[in-house]
Amino acid sequence: GVSELTRPPPPPPPTPTTVVQTVLKTETLPGTTIVRTEERTVVQTVSPTAPPKKRLTIWWATEYVAAEQLTIMKLIDQYQKEKGVEVNVEFYSGPDLNTKLMVASEASPPAVPDLAFNIVPFTSSVMAYKGLLRDVTDIIKPRENEILPQCLEVAKAYNRLTKKRSYYVVPTTVICLYLHVWKNLIKESGYPYPPPMEYDAFHQTMIKVAEHYKKYAFAYSMSDNNPDGENNFEQYLLLHGGRLVDGDTLLADRPENKRAIIEVLSEGAEWFKKGYIPPGSIKGGGAWNNDAFISQQCVCCNGNPTMSIPAYLYENDREAYFVKTATLPWPLGTNGKDAPQFIEARAFVIFKDGPNPDAAVEFIEWLIEYDRYMSWLKGMYGRYLPMYKEALEDPFYVNGQTPPKHLLAQYPDLKDEHVPNTALYLSKKPGIVVSHQQSPVFARAWAEYLVGKMWTRVCVENWKPEDAAEEYLTRIKQLWKEEYG
Repeated sequence: GVSELTRPPPPPPPTPTTVVQTVLKTETLPGTTIVRTEERTVVQTVSPTAPPKKRLTIWWATEYVAAEQLTIMKLIDQYQKEKGVEVNVEFYSGPDLNTKLMVASEASPPAVPDLAFNIVPFTSSVMAYKGLLRDVTDIIKPRENEILPQCLEVAKAYNRLTKKRSYYVVPTTVICLYLHVWKNLIKESGYPYPPPMEYDAFHQTMIKVAEHYKKYAFAYSMSDNNPDGENNFEQYLLLHGGRLVDGDTLLADRPENKRAIIEVLSEGAEWFKKGYIPPGSIKGGGAWNNDAFISQQCVCCNGNPTMSIPAYLYENDREAYFVKTATLPWPLGTNGKDAPQFIEARAFVIFKDGPNPDAAVEFIEWLIEYDRYMSWLKGMYGRYLPMYKEALEDPFYVNGQTPPKHLLAQYPDLKDEHVPNTALYLSKKPGIVVSHQQSPVFARAWAEYLVGKMWTRVCVENWKPEDAAEEYLTRIKQLWKEEYG
């Protein structure tokens, strides 16, 4: 940025000028002062106006953390002052923005803004597939060596018009699926903390702690009306050794992956029916798992796609943040080995037919200047992971938040067990791009909540997991045929 002390003075206001022309006759023109003289001369006084201000419209998804909007508005105010651009920002929840983007992109011509910060990634995949987004290779390519390879992968999407993959989102923030626990409940019930990381031992520990306190074990979303259920299913599929898709190659119907789907459904249905998962899991909205964990209904939130829970606790209850809760790495896979971690982008998209695509590019490039970019992430209390390699070595991601003095006086060894642990999700585990960002087929599957439908089948309607999996795979193959022939 430019220092206020060294900023050049603003240009002087335009000075009215007089243009003298000799004409054969005089006439009145709109906005023109006419003076008739004996020399038949028109004296026209022109008051030039300054060129119109550039305008930029952004639709921005924010949720749960009040400080997030304040941080954004401070940055936008700074940008307007520095660049002389008038920015109109509209805030939405993730689901509301998803709906608005899908409706706007279907209009003819598309009624889209210049720029959107979208936190429902399958929307971006669908819009890229339809050819509605501007290719952002010119933004990402110069920074490829600075950006984490996982983030480069989530920035790519397939365009059916060009018939190739390219960069269509700027992955300014990245998320994994996070695992949160009430560590005080684990310790006070006499079980070891940190808990064992073997798959069965970890989950049995959560169940035993829950039984000790007569609580639920898992805030495990199985929803048939929001994407959180899809997130949980896909992470557990990876833990069971399964995959759904690899780019333009369907994997879900292969025997080993169908087996993993059935295993995840069987396990989840057993937990649900034994009362380890609250009944609200099936119909709960996007904040259901947040509420179930924060209110201590559940010992463990085994799957939340942002750090919104710790960010909320940091903002509202520092003791709960530092002393009572933690974000942990996922346990080992069922085969006893480290399983991949799913990743997805919460990213900026620029609309090809937006009013000011060049202004959108300018804003993104301004925002992702490293120091400014980090101020944005820190202002959200670490809700998202960074795209830059360098950021993982920043003290914020290495050490996390600083405990307040009154808590340090009680607990001298107290440290942040949230933000630093999330950085390990990117630096220590292999990442697999979530299915709906890889393939338009799975973007459509997410929009139809096909996974939530499977959970309803096995948990509520008592279908056999094999039958629910078969129904799911039949629909996936139908969608695949529609998209790829």
